[in-house]
Amino acid sequence: MNVALIGSNFGLKGYLPVIKKIKNLKLKIICSRNINKINNNKINNLEYLSDWKSVFKKDIDILILAVPPKVQEEILIYNLKYKKKIIFEKPISTNYLKSNKIVKYIVKKKINSELNLTYLNHFLFKKVKKIIDDMSLGSVKNYSVAWSIVSHDFNKKKLSWKIDERKGGGLKNIFLTHVLSYCEFFFGKMKLDSFQTEKKKN
Repeated sequence: MNVALIGSNFGLKGYLPVIKKIKNLKLKIICSRNINKINNNKINNLEYLSDWKSVFKKDIDILILAVPPKVQEEILIYNLKYKKKIIFEKPISTNYLKSNKIVKYIVKKKINSELNLTYLNHFLFKKVKKIIDDMSLGSVKNYSVAWSIVSHDFNKKKLSWKIDERKGGGLKNIFLTHVLSYCEFFFGKMKLDSFQTEKKKN
């Protein structure tokens, strides 16, 4: 299956090594608005594009997105017309309402799509899940999550969408999606009543 990778930052660091390991996937295109930055690391026999809309004109079976939420929502909406199989990141869009609307359209159009939740396929996660399901250590009555993170963009106050909630960044948009997916993976569906963050100087 021919693959197009849109996004050259996490795309090259996170997705490219995995794509290379899957035999029935053939990377054909890398698309990035910063195409000049990867000139020294170009891979032979690949096509490099700077406009993501041009990818849809190519013979591609799967689109893999590794782009900021604002760009991702534009691509997901654009793909409603082409209905290509697509793998995308979290957060889906710049806010919950837009994300929910996009997901409803994807389901309605019956587009083969997948939200990337990498760690849920990790063997350690699966092992813990089996212990919980088998109740090897007893049943779970309640649980709490303490998540302490250090982000380069947050720590250095780097100008990036990742620290701007209006652009789909911020703690809730980037990290809460991981926390919720892990909790539901281990313990089943849940309802979030409230959420608050505490920023520590050290």
